[in-house]
Amino acid sequence: MMSIARTIVVLLLLSGGLLAQTSEALRRGLKFETEGNLEAAISVYEDILSTSRNTTVLYRLASAYQSAGHLDKAIELLDNRLKRSPRDVTARNRLSDIYLAGGRTEEAEEQMRIILKANPNQGTYISGGQRYEQMNQDERARDIYLQGRKVLKDPGLFSRELAQIYERAEQYLDAVIAYGTLARQRPQFVSLVESKLQTIARQATDQAPLFDQLLSDVKAAQRDSRATRLFVTFAIEAGLSGEALQEILLLPLNAPTEGSLLRIGREALNYGDPGDAISAFQALVSRTRNAPLAEQAGVGLAMAFDRAGRLKDAVSYYKKLGSTAGAGGIREETAYRLGELLWRMGQPDSARTSLEALVSGGQKSEWRTRSLDLLGDIRLRDGQTDLAEQAYLRIAMEHRNKEAGNRAILKLARLQTANEDYGTAQQILNGVLRGGLASQTYNDAIELSFMLETGIDEDPVGLSGFSKGLKLEGIGERSRAAEIYLNTASKSPGKALTERLYKQGIEILLEDAAFVQVESWARELADFDTSLQS
Repeated sequence: MMSIARTIVVLLLLSGGLLAQTSEALRRGLKFETEGNLEAAISVYEDILSTSRNTTVLYRLASAYQSAGHLDKAIELLDNRLKRSPRDVTARNRLSDIYLAGGRTEEAEEQMRIILKANPNQGTYISGGQRYEQMNQDERARDIYLQGRKVLKDPGLFSRELAQIYERAEQYLDAVIAYGTLARQRPQFVSLVESKLQTIARQATDQAPLFDQLLSDVKAAQRDSRATRLFVTFAIEAGLSGEALQEILLLPLNAPTEGSLLRIGREALNYGDPGDAISAFQALVSRTRNAPLAEQAGVGLAMAFDRAGRLKDAVSYYKKLGSTAGAGGIREETAYRLGELLWRMGQPDSARTSLEALVSGGQKSEWRTRSLDLLGDIRLRDGQTDLAEQAYLRIAMEHRNKEAGNRAILKLARLQTANEDYGTAQQILNGVLRGGLASQTYNDAIELSFMLETGIDEDPVGLSGFSKGLKLEGIGERSRAAEIYLNTASKSPGKALTERLYKQGIEILLEDAAFVQVESWARELADFDTSLQS
């Protein structure tokens, strides 16, 4: 018994030693491969296989043979392996790859047929298809996936793989069908499918069949919000949101269309027809039982009335929302938008009433800050400089080192510049410039600082004209401000601020669509050596 035990121990020790030697040799071979010394790697692998049947080494040797161009040796090696182990799928896959690399397509496909016949499962078909895809043989990959659907008797398999192949081939209708199937099968891929549909919408030259296909998916599953979501995503990207809206409005009232109506309404409000926005928001208000969603739709509806020029309807709806909306963001947004609209309509007293109520009763929020800012502008327009200054200062204090605060500081500096208190203006600007916050406000602050420093040192006449123009802009006299800027630029003896004054004036004329005046000044500047010449 003791001799048998000793024999076993000896055999185990010898086995362990051989394994250690094999591992060390394998590491040497891998190092040679990494360094590109394939012949040395091959020599190492061949030595190992002369004393063992390590399949890892065998696969490494086949790969090294292939990389070195010894395809016949690689084929012979794998053939011998398959004679001993015909069910070695890895060896057969590698053999198929080598046949393909050598241009022996029929033999490669024969190996693939054997693999698929021996292992007819989803993973095998995906592996086979992906190998063809990696070699840019999409048609063969497609055939593998379609064959898998038949063999496995599941027409929904491989939807993602097929959709991507169809998309690359610009077979967009087939791609849309396959992506739709994927979204229904796997909800976690809905966002991915949305992204793909957006890409297809931009690239397809004929969008109508794709629109119709997605619409048919919606009609076939009216209770499936995913189908509606994909349909609307495509329609918006394709510029067909109006057409999509008309189709959605025809769906039963119990169809899950709330999110889609909100998206279409916002899209139409920002980029499309205000009439479509009105239709979408009105439908949403009437259909939803979700109070916060109804309030969002209400704000959108009032904004759409505004964009459509139906200002009285907009005011009426804002007031209705203000009296019915729950506490919080919607009520504050409504108060701000109502005040801003009333100001544009030439009703500053009513505008102030709405804005002041929000400022005095609201919490610190975006809408309260915007209301303070607008109140400052209104008071400045009315010549109430001190009250305007108080409003801007309040924002600056409440939003220190933030963008809203920096915008307020810039307005304070402009106000002091308009009053020709240049020293105070420079001190105020330091609050923005020392912060170094990269933003449009920071750039504007640098520009104003340049005007002040250069004007004080080199061009006081130009700086004085700039100050007068700012004061006129503050009270809404934009055309007069432009006239001051341009006349100062053309007549000032200093010339240090000439280019910037021309720029200030011309920008106002462009914004106000005073194109005849712009053309006149452009002709005058034709021979002026400046970046404005073009």
